[in-house]
Amino acid sequence: MTQDAHTSDDDSSQGLQMPTESSESPNGDVSPETANSFGRQVAQLVVIPAVIASGCVVVLVIFGLLAGQPQSIDEHLSRLRQSSGIGHNLPGGLQDPRYKDRCHAAHVIAQMLPGIDDDDERGRVSVALVDILDNNVAMGEDVLESYLLIAIAQLGQEGGLEAILSRAASPQDTVRQGVVAAISAWPTDRRQEPGQALSVLRTLISDASPQVSAMAAAVAGDWATPDDARMIAALRAALQDTAGRTDDTYANAAIALARLGDPHGSTIVADVLLDREALAKIAKSQTIGQLHERQVGAMVDRMLLTTLASAEKMPAPCVWEKIKALASDDTSLPVKKTTLELLNRKAQHNDRIEMQVNQPDT
Repeated sequence: MTQDAHTSDDDSSQGLQMPTESSESPNGDVSPETANSFGRQVAQLVVIPAVIASGCVVVLVIFGLLAGQPQSIDEHLSRLRQSSGIGHNLPGGLQDPRYKDRCHAAHVIAQMLPGIDDDDERGRVSVALVDILDNNVAMGEDVLESYLLIAIAQLGQEGGLEAILSRAASPQDTVRQGVVAAISAWPTDRRQEPGQALSVLRTLISDASPQVSAMAAAVAGDWATPDDARMIAALRAALQDTAGRTDDTYANAAIALARLGDPHGSTIVADVLLDREALAKIAKSQTIGQLHERQVGAMVDRMLLTTLASAEKMPAPCVWEKIKALASDDTSLPVKKTTLELLNRKAQHNDRIEMQVNQPDT
């Protein structure tokens, strides 16, 4: 997919965007949405690892900010159990209002979840959402299904991850995207037994859908560990599959590998994803017509910033040498500020480690 040379500089990353095959708001009809390429939405998926650390930000990005109504969560759960009427995707792009109401209910519930502190209540709501997912979602209601998957992930309760992963083989691309988004939103303090989730991510890295594979590659870097040989092999295979994968998958796989300490992924990050000249060539190759230098610079800035968002966990010296070079020589103030902040945090981290090493035993 290419990008018109006159695309606004404000066309920046939106993080995880669900869905990519069809975009739907709780009060609007489904409308087609084309897949995003590295040149058009360069940071769409690269930024995922940084977004994950922000907890429910992923869900807020996907669901949007809604005013909502002062109704109880049980009222919204009741609405989700109702029928979607005569159809969710009618001729002419119309929708049954009942389906839109159900999507709206899923949005509002997602907003209400962070305010639930009681463990018993979180467990009760999670059980209800899993039951709705199993018994009240019809074939083809993929957008609603995806919303429910992410809401279940946000709660992070027992049985929730199993319900999410059971949808990984769905024939609908949007649902598989929802599975990956839900895995990314699963709380980090509840990943004690990640084996099944890692297995699903390894499979989805080679998914036929470019969007699914790109998302899975990005999320893999957050879930896997440096000693996960099977995940590293899957990510390396994605780098080699240039015919079947997209630039998004390639970039995300390289970033994930760099986070896991893989030399090849680290080299790609240092020589391409953190190199202004190399990124400018990518930006120009992904557009139609001529770009103004200002437009190229803005696109490259976004590419650099979204790669830097994942760089803190990259151990390779070549990556940090490139970050130092950007901090010293790059002309972009946002890039320079970000690199300096990264270097400062790394220095503080190294100081803490040195203090621990030198601390005498008591």
